[in-house]
Amino acid sequence: MSRPGSRSGEPGVLRSWYDSQIFFSLHALSLVGFGRAPMWYLRVERIPLSLIPAGMSDQTLATLSTDSSNIRELTLEGCYRLSDNGIEAMLKNLNKLETLDLSSCTRITSKTVRNIVRYAGNTMLVLRLRTAAQLSGEDFLPIAELKHLESLCISENRRVDDGSLIRIISEAGSKLQSLNMAGCTELTDKLVSAVAECCPHLEVGHISL
Repeated sequence: MSRPGSRSGEPGVLRSWYDSQIFFSLHALSLVGFGRAPMWYLRVERIPLSLIPAGMSDQTLATLSTDSSNIRELTLEGCYRLSDNGIEAMLKNLNKLETLDLSSCTRITSKTVRNIVRYAGNTMLVLRLRTAAQLSGEDFLPIAELKHLESLCISENRRVDDGSLIRIISEAGSKLQSLNMAGCTELTDKLVSAVAECCPHLEVGHISL
């Protein structure tokens, strides 16, 4: 895909994307570690982390999502500047969102988990929240309301315990096909028994005991 505009810093670059209606037709967008990079780095598929600096802001995310309501897959892994407010603004705009990766977005709190359920509860199929440093076990509990969830990754969250996860999978585990809890060091064999009972369609599982 060619670069819109003659210079990457040109003010008309973002508008060129809008005018070409690229944002209106996107179904998948990956912004791993996205920062203040030229807008021509955007691609439908995953963007190599080596091409773009970290540090995407709430304002940039809100701008990108405003005219992108068709997006079904969004990867924001490593966007460490994003806060609950920016993610909420994005969720309000993306009413078809099925896959969301907020791994290593270290500023998000329980508010973001609640907003995922609030705005994407009827569409969310795949959710990744690896290394969510500010979240405790109880903060993940709203995930239990995602009744269509097929894949859940909450690995490397050392504050997650048996009690919170058992509550989640007992309510949302019936359709789970993939469950990644690697690096959640507080888990015990009680959880293994609960997974066996509550997740009849599970095909891929990673658990640290």
